[in-house]
Amino acid sequence: YSGSSLIMDLVPAVRKGDDKPGMYDYISGEFFTNSGSGEFIIGPAVNPEVPEEYIELEYIESTGSQYIDTNYVPNQDTRILADYSADIVVPGSEALFGARENFYTPGGIAFYPYFDYESNFVQINKDSDGNCYHTVGNYTPNKRVIVDFNKNKATFDGVIDPNPFIYENYTAPRNLAIFADNYENGFVSFIHAKLYSFKIYE
Repeated sequence: YSGSSLIMDLVPAVRKGDDKPGMYDYISGEFFTNSGSGEFIIGPAVNPEVPEEYIELEYIESTGSQYIDTNYVPNQDTRILADYSADIVVPGSEALFGARENFYTPGGIAFYPYFDYESNFVQINKDSDGNCYHTVGNYTPNKRVIVDFNKNKATFDGVIDPNPFIYENYTAPRNLAIFADNYENGFVSFIHAKLYSFKIYE
């Protein structure tokens, strides 16, 4: 059964040696730092479970110019489980994560909270009508919620997208970005958000 193996388990952390904030992966031991400009805001420290050279945090917060390149390319069996809160400044232009060609090309994945001044944008390949995205759920500023992209289905804060995407083979054209969208013209749509955890299954 594909999609059930946890392949990335990212938690906010600070590297002690240089006070660099980022996301520590419990699976690989790799530490992912900001690939954009500026720096993440760090949340309070929590009970340490990461190796001693790091300090685990409750969250890291982006201010609209930071992002993380996961080096992971999504496919039809990808499941993404993200625990976050967002304070969207520019509706429709801030992505929590993404790896796709554009709005109209199948074979990609993306999530934009507060896309159309009310609900949330989700893209997982395409649906039976050939549409590459839907809107689902409601957005409440700074509310901590969980979004679950499980293969071809999306759930936002307990609200299930009533029109699942097609489950068929695809491979995204580029790496998955967090705090941004890895789009046809590069890393774009940087978000203002706090991230508490980010898990990828395959």
